[in-house]
Amino acid sequence: MRYYYGYAICALVFLIIIMVSFFSARRFPNTQNRVFAVILWLAAADLTLDIISALTIEYAAYTPAWISYIITTLFYSLQAAFPTVMVLYLFVIRDGSLKKKKSLRLLMIPAAALVLIVLTSYFTHWIFYITVEDGVIAYVQGPLFNMLYVSSAFYVAVTLFLTLRYRHILKKKQFVSIVAFVTVVIAAAIIQFLYPKYLLTGMAITSAMMMTSFTLQNPEDMLDLISGVFNYSAMMEFLDIQISEGRQLWLISADIGGLRRVNSAFGVTAGNTVFTEIGKFFNSLEGGVWTFRMVGTRFLLLASTAENFRLTIDAIEERFKESWHVQDKSVSLSVTIRYFSEWNFFQSPEDVINLIDIAYSEIGAEAWGMKKRISTDLMLQVKRRLLVENAIRESLKSGSGFSLNFQPIYNPAGKCFSCVEALLRLDNPTLGSIPPSEFIPVAEKTGMILQIDELVINKVCEFYIRNEKDLRGVVTRLNINFSAAEFFKNPSIRIHWLIHDHHIPLDLICFEVTETAATSHPGSLASFMNEMIALGYHFALDDFGTGYANTSRMVHLPFETVKLDKSLLVLEDEKSRILFSYMLSMFSRIGTTTIVEGVETREQAELACSQGADMIQGFYYARPMPEQDLIAFLRAGATEDMYLSC
Repeated sequence: MRYYYGYAICALVFLIIIMVSFFSARRFPNTQNRVFAVILWLAAADLTLDIISALTIEYAAYTPAWISYIITTLFYSLQAAFPTVMVLYLFVIRDGSLKKKKSLRLLMIPAAALVLIVLTSYFTHWIFYITVEDGVIAYVQGPLFNMLYVSSAFYVAVTLFLTLRYRHILKKKQFVSIVAFVTVVIAAAIIQFLYPKYLLTGMAITSAMMMTSFTLQNPEDMLDLISGVFNYSAMMEFLDIQISEGRQLWLISADIGGLRRVNSAFGVTAGNTVFTEIGKFFNSLEGGVWTFRMVGTRFLLLASTAENFRLTIDAIEERFKESWHVQDKSVSLSVTIRYFSEWNFFQSPEDVINLIDIAYSEIGAEAWGMKKRISTDLMLQVKRRLLVENAIRESLKSGSGFSLNFQPIYNPAGKCFSCVEALLRLDNPTLGSIPPSEFIPVAEKTGMILQIDELVINKVCEFYIRNEKDLRGVVTRLNINFSAAEFFKNPSIRIHWLIHDHHIPLDLICFEVTETAATSHPGSLASFMNEMIALGYHFALDDFGTGYANTSRMVHLPFETVKLDKSLLVLEDEKSRILFSYMLSMFSRIGTTTIVEGVETREQAELACSQGADMIQGFYYARPMPEQDLIAFLRAGATEDMYLSC
């Protein structure tokens, strides 16, 4: 039979153009691109073998039989396997991975069986065989030859079925391209079946490759515009793929120091030029190293082998010992490296980000510009923080886990407990009791603190409503700890209506703000306090003496009450006693109520009382207790041994 090669040759030329375009671009290494790269090579091999096998068949009389067998067997094997690639590609688009897909393995069985039949055709003659009669070599189709068409039809049908089934998760261009691919393949297969001499399957394959390439993400969308390395979105996708597929990678984070100095001295444009040069350097690292820009001046590099891991760290160190050039001048930059090799520790991309964030947040001033391995202790700390974060999230979602304890505050002048502080507790079935000092910072960092603050306010209001008869006329203040995160959310109206809707006295509520929060955000806090005080609420400064507060700044904030931290209550040191007495006297003279915290012994209580403390809080008087215990405690009142002469 005489074949027409023009279609196949044109198809191969166009396919080569597609391949050059694909492989010359800096493609993101996700599963979709990797699978498509394999498909391109298979398509090129299929087209090449199609042309060569047609030549060997047409000129069978002049071609050694063993060459014809090898070429034709390889070609038909690819013909049997190639229809499965679009099914594979659909699974990648849907799930982003080919790992652990039982249904996919089942779908591959018919193609695998057909490939096996092709490979054994030399002995069985089921697909094809070559005869030699009267010295003439001839190619003959076997009785199962049409199984190649049946197999192709089966996988085309499966592709069409899956495309329609997953239409809701496919992008429009993906859906259109796949449907067009199926249509072209069906048309080419029918024509090829009716007119075998026209080699049209290659045109169908090339058309399919071209249409599939339209569904790929634009490589530029995955690149950071200034540095030229992969961007944050690409990093999160890449990490997700590597973790889900269980691939081992070695992690290196590099934070560049000195770029602000370059921007100040030479301008932002010059700084961006240097940043671009840094990106080029990272991209030039060899050996399967992928570089991503995390945030600001921080990069993440992932090496594929332990050797490349070590070489990359050394290369980064050596390069940053040299100068960088900008506007014909040399500038020196520093690099702070943190590296980590225990990849199995990570369960999600967020685990990686959290580990690196903590690794840098704990760096002292003297450690910047140095390299250091991320320790096991830090890994455990990250793991613990993630567990706490999940515990908070689960408790907020389920409404269980959070509870309030209440600690009475003693009033020596009235010989009674006139204030109660509400203390939030978190209990988790797995982690047990989690202290506020641990879960509050996590909640603030993750943005869940606003929900927690609202939860506490609602619980306090509900507590008062349930016990109003016992609390009215006895407790004049209900103290609620308040997060600094609230100050940036213009919360006054929202918080006010939360309390107002419960119809409890507004002047009953006193918000406690830590000294650290007050000094960190004095402007935002002052605005919030003034709005809330105008509505009738009160404020107390908590933990005074633990931070680095400027006293003059503190007294200008409208705090009605100051709580002195227990660290100031030192009996043994005369200087500390004098300082403690001075603070109580100072706050008394400016009309600020004082509460001494952390009182655990009668001697401490007597000292606080003798120096003029207005109120005393601590284990000596009462530990934090559940609601029912508190009510019973308040009903009993202060005992004689609590009375002090102030």
